[in-house]
Amino acid sequence: MLRSNKRTLWLGAGLSLLLCNGCLQPTLRGPGAMLSSNLSEHGLDAAAELPPAETFRLPRGQLVFHTNFYLPPTHPLIEDVVALRTDVFHKLGCEPGTEPIQIYLYRSPQDLARIVRQTGDPILQRRAYFMQTPDALNVYASWTYDIGIDLRHELTHGYLHSVRPSIPLWLDEGLAEYFEVARPDLGQHPDHVAHLARLHRAGQLNLALDRLEQISDPAKLEQSDYAVSWLWVSWLLSRPETSKVLGDYFKALPSDGSSAPALSAMLNDSAPDSQRLVREFLEQQMAKAPAQDLS
Repeated sequence: MLRSNKRTLWLGAGLSLLLCNGCLQPTLRGPGAMLSSNLSEHGLDAAAELPPAETFRLPRGQLVFHTNFYLPPTHPLIEDVVALRTDVFHKLGCEPGTEPIQIYLYRSPQDLARIVRQTGDPILQRRAYFMQTPDALNVYASWTYDIGIDLRHELTHGYLHSVRPSIPLWLDEGLAEYFEVARPDLGQHPDHVAHLARLHRAGQLNLALDRLEQISDPAKLEQSDYAVSWLWVSWLLSRPETSKVLGDYFKALPSDGSSAPALSAMLNDSAPDSQRLVREFLEQQMAKAPAQDLS
C-alpha cells in the first residue's frame, strides 16, 4: 500500500537507490502469490532462509510467531492481532479458518532485506508482505514504526486466505486496508479520504467497481486503487443490508481456488445505485475530516 512520507520506512541502504528511482514505493504491499513464484524461480526456500536458527517460536492459536529477537508472549501487539481474527470474521458473518499462519518477524528492516535482495524482483521491495503457497500461509515483517499497521494488514490477508484461497484482488486489499486500522478507529482511513478528496476535486475520481474487478496483477494496483477498494469495503460494511451482501459473497467464493464471480453483478440487483451511494459515503467522510487533512 502507498503511504505518506511520514510513514515511509526503507528496507535498507542497499535498496534505497532502487526505490528512489521510481520502481515502486517501499511500502507497497499485496497478496503473496507473486512472492511464492519468484522465490521458486530464484531457487530460494523462504522457510529455510528466515529466520536464523537462534529464533524464538511462539504459538498463539492460529498464529505461530517466529522472531530473531525476544518477543514477550503477552506483548499487546500479539493480543491485538489474535483478536483481529474475531473482528474480521464477525464483520463478514462467517466462521474463521484454522490453517496455521506462520509470522516471521525481524529485528530490523535490514534483516528482512537480506532475503528481498536475493529475489532480484523490485515488486518485493517492501517492509512487509503475505505469501500463500500450496502448503503454507506466511507473513514476513520487520519490527518498525508501523509494525501494528503492517501486521494487521498482512494478517487480514492470512485470515481471509485461510478460509478462501482465492479472493478477488480488490476485495483482498480493500479488506486489508479496512482492518489495518487499530480499534477504536477501525475502518477509518484519513490518508485514503484525503487522496480520494483530491481526485474528487480534480474531477478524476473513478469509483467503478467493475474496473477494479478487472485488476488481477498486484503490480498494477495504484494508490487510487487501494483507496477506492478501501472505500467500497467501508461503504459495504457500514450498512447492515450491504454488509450481508458482502458476507454472503465472501462465503460463496470458490474454496478450490477457481475464479470468483463479480460482486458488481450482485450489487446491480440488490443496490443498483451503489456507485452513487459510495460517492455520497465518501462525501460524508470528507465533510467529517479536518480541513487540513484534505489539503
